[in-house]
Amino acid sequence: MARESDRRIQVRGTLVTQSPLHVGGMGESGESDMPLARDGADRLVVPGTSLTGALRQWCEGHFPPSLVEALWGALPDHPDDDERAASSLFVADALIGAGGPSSSVLLDGVGIHRGGGTASPGLKFDRMVLVPGTPLRLSLTLEVPPKGDTRVAALGHLLRALTEGRISLGAATSRGLGRVRLDADSLTIHEEDLRSRAGLLAILKNSAPRRSVQALIDGDPSLRPDTGADLTLSVDWSPVGPVMVKDGRSGRGVKIMPLVTIRKDQTHLLLPGSAVKGAIRSHAEKIVRTVLDRPGPDPRARHAGPMEEVPLVRHLFGVAGRRGAWSDDGAMSSGRGALSVADCLSAPVLPAGTWRMVLEAEDPAAVQAALSSETETTPLLKPTLHVAIDRWTGGAAENRLFSVLEPHGVTWAPLTLHLDTSRLAPSEHMPALALLLLVLEDLHAGRMTLGYGGNRGMGAARVDHLGIEGGAADPTEIPIATEPDQPGVLSALTKESRSSLAAAWGNWVREMGADQTREETA
Repeated sequence: MARESDRRIQVRGTLVTQSPLHVGGMGESGESDMPLARDGADRLVVPGTSLTGALRQWCEGHFPPSLVEALWGALPDHPDDDERAASSLFVADALIGAGGPSSSVLLDGVGIHRGGGTASPGLKFDRMVLVPGTPLRLSLTLEVPPKGDTRVAALGHLLRALTEGRISLGAATSRGLGRVRLDADSLTIHEEDLRSRAGLLAILKNSAPRRSVQALIDGDPSLRPDTGADLTLSVDWSPVGPVMVKDGRSGRGVKIMPLVTIRKDQTHLLLPGSAVKGAIRSHAEKIVRTVLDRPGPDPRARHAGPMEEVPLVRHLFGVAGRRGAWSDDGAMSSGRGALSVADCLSAPVLPAGTWRMVLEAEDPAAVQAALSSETETTPLLKPTLHVAIDRWTGGAAENRLFSVLEPHGVTWAPLTLHLDTSRLAPSEHMPALALLLLVLEDLHAGRMTLGYGGNRGMGAARVDHLGIEGGAADPTEIPIATEPDQPGVLSALTKESRSSLAAAWGNWVREMGADQTREETA
């Protein structure tokens, strides 16, 4: 028997990528290890399955299971069970570049040896990504049964999350990729009445009444998305000396170039979310291994190989190459972690045309001349000559002179860390937050660095301000103390906050230590 529907909600709009986006396709490609998905007409596309997965995942974190199943359907528990229905929300493939330009670029990546902190042999890869600003055509249809206003309200909340950029698509979303935002000006919502002759004629004439996102939400004012699982840390910071990530490609006039991205014809330096997350993970692992007295990996090993997964760190940052599974204590035992880190951009440093001149310059003097054409930005980027030292003689090594285009005095956007506490056991919520704050404390104190050349005088940073928002904590603005007797991040917290975090961290460390002792004596 067909399910009953008395109206339909038709949604059309444009999603615009805010960061590089990769949705993988099948088949081999001569230009990339991981090509983009294409449809049967060889057009770049985000499949409806990928969109559905991301939208459903957001709903599962914010709505009760019964409403999620009503929207997205569910498989029956038994073959004879006919009480379950298919999804009432239909998601079409999103054509890439519809209504605007599209461009894809090759993004290089490399696996890092967690022991030595250097690139692991044989783990170089690349993927094709869509550049920020690429439009995607969004098309949703909701079939509404009688008394289905709660589903309509859920759709409204889902659209609001898209317009606020709170849903990511595709691969590597926890490392800065896949952030999209629904363009509110492009959004059209039509309610089609299937119960009357007038409603059917309006559909045929394309004159069905328009609705707003707020009108959908007001269909059931009692529905409130659960935000208790979301916690966002916004970190205002300043570089202490040059901070950059090395581009995988060498320049002509300068060998080592900073990684950049072009936005609205302006060149910005880029700290990828993957680089920031990797630095945070490495330092968090050092902290946990220190307090639990656990030996670290052998830095002399040539390949990363299988490694012991450190408690709390594995749940925060995930375990690569394994399917997600829930443990008995309600936390993820493997798979994606709870922490996501967005790409961090600098303020504009050069017009895109000037940056092309820098790339095409044949020597450091020509690079300096190209930079000098932009008098306001000359102090920000400076070609610097270096020489490798012969470890035996202690003098300059022959034929090892190289140059680096170093950024100085650059202003950066805040670091954004998103913590999904639903992927942690309840007993890990406060220890995880405490661990992240300990990492930020060490960043402020100069005990960790960001990006390239961290053990050669680069990558040092100072934390200027910290904001914590979300359902897992009251919205808080926490200024970082600058007085000599109050340095750092933790000392700027209220006394009550420090006490509760310290107690939770101490209890977790003692519990982990007791578990380790029992394992050793068993």
